[in-house]
Amino acid sequence: MKDINLTELLTRDHKRENKIDRFNSSEVWAILNGYITPKEYLFGKKLEMKDIKTMWRGTIKHKALESYLKELGWETEVKTEINYKPDKEHFWTLVGKADGIKENEVLELKTSEKIINQAKPWQEFQVKLYCSLFNKEIGGIYQPIFTKDQFLLRLIGEVKKNDKWFREVIEKLNDFYKKLLDYERNKNS
Repeated sequence: MKDINLTELLTRDHKRENKIDRFNSSEVWAILNGYITPKEYLFGKKLEMKDIKTMWRGTIKHKALESYLKELGWETEVKTEINYKPDKEHFWTLVGKADGIKENEVLELKTSEKIINQAKPWQEFQVKLYCSLFNKEIGGIYQPIFTKDQFLLRLIGEVKKNDKWFREVIEKLNDFYKKLLDYERNKNS
């Protein structure tokens, strides 16, 4: 008998291939703040095992919490897309997948092993995007924690929908889209 190596399967499950005309809302903050270049966006970054392990743990926690959220009346893993047509020739899509939607609220889970007292700016940015994408007035960022005698989804951040801000984000994302088109044209010439 010997070890069963699952590395290739795990890596495959956590590899995301980006398309030039499709943006995932969880990456928009990094794109707009220069953490992802057009080349990195198109070809991806090599994931380290520690990154894959973090994503795997997060996926397990999300799946475990889904049934509880459903029992509390939340719709879980809700996906939406908006299309943007900047001109006659081009078209791109922004995709959002919220962990939970209920009445007028978006819920986002953050499953870090480290207890977070305040949501990070990129987490707030993502949920603010969701508020506009899902047309919900408020968004909450929650982290599952255990106390001495309770299991909680602790509220670590809250944002409100801001459509003016959202339009500005869309325009900036469109600028990045143009850079992707330029990169593709220059690569092929």
